[in-house]
Amino acid sequence: MAALREAARLVADVATSAIEDGDVEAKLRVQIRFWAKVASTVVLASNVTLALWPGEPFRWTIVGLDCVWAIALVLGASRPRWLAVSVIAAVIELSFYGWAAAGAFIVLVAALAMRLPAARAGASTLGMWGAAALGILWLGDGHPPEYVMQPRELMFAACNMFVLGALMRSSLLSRFRAESLASQLHAAHDMLRRDLATTEALAAAQERTRIAHELHDSLGHSLATAHVHTQLARRLAQQSCEPADPAHPALLQAIDQVGESTRRAMHELRDAVSLLRHRSDVATLGTRIRALLARLPEAVLAHEVAIVGDERALAPATEFAIYRALQEAMTNVVKHARARAVSVRLEYTASWVRLEVVDDGAGTDELRPGFGLRGIAERLKSVGGRLDVSSAAGKGLRLRVEVDAA
Repeated sequence: MAALREAARLVADVATSAIEDGDVEAKLRVQIRFWAKVASTVVLASNVTLALWPGEPFRWTIVGLDCVWAIALVLGASRPRWLAVSVIAAVIELSFYGWAAAGAFIVLVAALAMRLPAARAGASTLGMWGAAALGILWLGDGHPPEYVMQPRELMFAACNMFVLGALMRSSLLSRFRAESLASQLHAAHDMLRRDLATTEALAAAQERTRIAHELHDSLGHSLATAHVHTQLARRLAQQSCEPADPAHPALLQAIDQVGESTRRAMHELRDAVSLLRHRSDVATLGTRIRALLARLPEAVLAHEVAIVGDERALAPATEFAIYRALQEAMTNVVKHARARAVSVRLEYTASWVRLEVVDDGAGTDELRPGFGLRGIAERLKSVGGRLDVSSAAGKGLRLRVEVDAA
């Protein structure tokens, strides 16, 4: 299917697409901006503290340059051209004030290693070192004597920060790419799962259609033929038997019962086929329950139907299971209960549907579910339903069906 092919293509291309995803760079810039704010705050706080110390008036000049450097460093996380402004500020500080202004220079080395790929970061750092060397040669004579430049310590610290920045960049990129890959794999999994559910639903619909065709073509034809033969048998019985014959009424009654049974069987078969085909013109469950009970003569068995809640369409298998449970319950009431009245209650809620059948028959203290009730319980279990049957001698029988239908 097209969706399956699309999901397979997504899984095959997910590694390369994750690397090229712009969201990775966006997340990296956010992290760089955060660390730039932290580092610039630490450097500014340190220089402000030293500027408040007596006897070092030039420190306020460093603080002013650090403010320019810090703003450019934070903006450089998103706009690389601002990194050039930050580099200029750091080079000026290092050229005029040497080791006293080395903090901004060292932090900037780490920022370049985090913000740029390894080759560009290395070239930019070398360029910054060259500019700093020229600045020291041209402007370094004005350094205060207590802040003489210490190149080896500065180079050692800058190299360490460059390696640290490069490692942080590699770690962050790996993490963000892994997150992007996991997200896309999750999306591919969801797509495959939805397509699998669609495929299963289609297969189930095809199987229901096949069963409906078989029932209609084989069993339906047999029932229709049996019904026609009962009509023929009744006609022949009327012609061949004398009306005065004592067996004549009983024979006609037996034939009529057979005809009525085949007619009802064809009606139930039509309902079952309609449910299997999931036709939109099938009557609602409440309507079909009322129709089933309407066929019971009031003189033999009084009955009442109550439907509570907002009636709604259920899954075909769920409706069929509930309807078959009612049929089995009514068969037991008519055949075994010796009841005079039966009450049927169908209740709808947001999360479940419940059918309750209560009769006033003889009841029993030793309830032994037969094949019919066991079959109903198995059918209900397949659709997430439950069957509960209780009875007591002289108090009739109560059958309750509850199916999850959220």
